[in-house]
This record gives sequence, structure tokens and C-alpha cells, in this order.
Amino acid sequence: MSYCTKCGRDVEKGLAVCPYCGQDIIENGGDSGGTATPRKFNLFTAYMEMLKRYSEFGGRSSRSEFWYAYLMDFIIAVIFGVIYIVMLSLALALESDGIGIAGMLVALLAVLYVLSTMIPRIALHIRRLHDTGKSGWFYLLSLIPDVGMIVVLVLCALEPQAGENKYGPDPRYK
Repeated sequence: MSYCTKCGRDVEKGLAVCPYCGQDIIENGGDSGGTATPRKFNLFTAYMEMLKRYSEFGGRSSRSEFWYAYLMDFIIAVIFGVIYIVMLSLALALESDGIGIAGMLVALLAVLYVLSTMIPRIALHIRRLHDTGKSGWFYLLSLIPDVGMIVVLVLCALEPQAGENKYGPDPRYK
């Protein structure tokens, strides 16, 4: 099986035209469409891609790249939270006045982590919005209290625009 670069669906090898979208299929890829192997992401590769492209606000990011990186970022935040709660529980069990130096260090590391990954996360959101055909300025909706980030996440979950759009080529087939 091959993949149509315009609609992303499986197509049989040897077809001249995609039966789903009508795109001419060029074997071994090509600029105007054709077949190509989709890029595969997992938690680690998507997260590393987010960090590598930390200052790239142009272009596009696929849905899988976005959600895997978002999940990895969430897992890291949960790990920091669990360690902090364990430190707090230990301090309370030992009847200490505070969480101690170790707990403060964990809190400081968590704050540093959030600050150091803020720009890569914003860039990833903007590239994902570009993949859906929306302007990156839609990310400013996240500044609306309570509902803004939910709206941005819903926009990021939308179907990508197949093929090339004004923000660049389809990121699923690089």
C-alpha cells in the first residue's frame, strides 16, 4: 500500500489517480502529490522535535506530532507534581515546618522546566494551527480566562488541510 499525499488515505500501488480525492499519483513522491510514507512519531521523537524546532513559528506540525509532544510534556509535569507531593507528605509525616530544601528544589526545577519549554510549546501550537489552515494569531485566544486554552486545543484537534497550504507542505510526508 501507498499513501496519497493530498488526502492521506491508503491507495493501491500502481494507480494513476487517487480514488478518494482525484489527485494524480506520482510514484516515489514528488512536489505535486503522489505517494510517500507518512512520518511516524512516538512520545520521545515528537517531544524532541518540539525542542529542536523551539523557535520555528512558521511551517506546520502534524496532529500526531502535536499530541505526542503535548502528552510527553504533561507526563513530565505529572512527574514533577508527584515528586513534590511525596516531598510534602514526607515533611508532614516528619512534622516539619515546611517541605524542606528538597521540596523547594523540586518546585524550583518545575518552574525552570515550565519556563524553558514555554517558547517551544507556543511554537508547536502555532505550527499545529497552521496545519489546520488557521493563523497562529488564534493562539492568543488562550489568554481568555477559563475557556481560551480549551478553544485553542479544539482548534489544534481539527482535521489538517491535506496537501500544501499557505504555511508550507503537508508535515505528514516530509
